[in-house]
Amino acid sequence: MPSSAVQKTVFGLVATALTFLLAVIANGLLSYRINEVKYWTLHTHQVIEGLKDALLALEDAESEDRGYALTGNEEFLIGYNSGKEGVVKSLDRVARLTEDNPDQQRLVAEAKSEAVEKLVLPMPSYKSMTSPGPKVCSIKAMAGKSWSDLRRPSPRWTVMKKHFCANEATI
Repeated sequence: MPSSAVQKTVFGLVATALTFLLAVIANGLLSYRINEVKYWTLHTHQVIEGLKDALLALEDAESEDRGYALTGNEEFLIGYNSGKEGVVKSLDRVARLTEDNPDQQRLVAEAKSEAVEKLVLPMPSYKSMTSPGPKVCSIKAMAGKSWSDLRRPSPRWTVMKKHFCANEATI
């Protein structure tokens, strides 16, 4: 009988040790997975923040562009140029963050080319259009058109906004 009690004790200790070992392994795997999920969540938020920064910079550039168009004050061009730089920098950062995803790389490249195309030149100022001398375009030609319709073939930041918001869920 004593050997049976020893065998049962050894068996119990081995079973306990195996259970403990399995719990440690499971805990390690879950910790690894939790850290991985944290990493990708942070990564996703960084991409979204980069896209929001690009959109804000684009909106700032548009506002400065309008200010220049309405007043002719060249101080607005400083903000316009910094907005252009901000859009490019933000989209470059997003491109670096999405290097692991070819679909997102394509979308970021499209967004960047749209932004660069839209922000090539500032709008002509109202003063330049109403002052004597060669006109950028006539007031008559402006009837019923927005500034961006007159100088750019496609919509401006709304394209970017639509592009960012439509693809935000897939990032």
